[in-house]
Amino acid sequence: MTIERKIIVSLDEIKALVFECREGDCRSRITLNIDEIAMDTLPRKCSNNHEWIWKISDAPSLSPFSAIVGAFKNLNAKPDIIARSRFQMFLQLDDPKSETR
Repeated sequence: MTIERKIIVSLDEIKALVFECREGDCRSRITLNIDEIAMDTLPRKCSNNHEWIWKISDAPSLSPFSAIVGAFKNLNAKPDIIARSRFQMFLQLDDPKSETR
């Protein structure tokens, strides 16, 4: 028998976003409180100076990474939107596995 564990989080429960560097074995992290995020000051590099690329195409639209950060910021800044929506939205995450790094 297989047992799957999931974590379900309401959007208004998200308080911070964590950015982790994927360059080599770096794995340094930057945590930003959603209330304090400014779209023009999103991290461009990790603490080890590895550059992060936000825009993944030459299209003039907002990068999908910036768009999701902006969406979380807007929802957190306007809790009445969630209260009036007549539905609840959740993020479902797999139960984190123990990893050796």
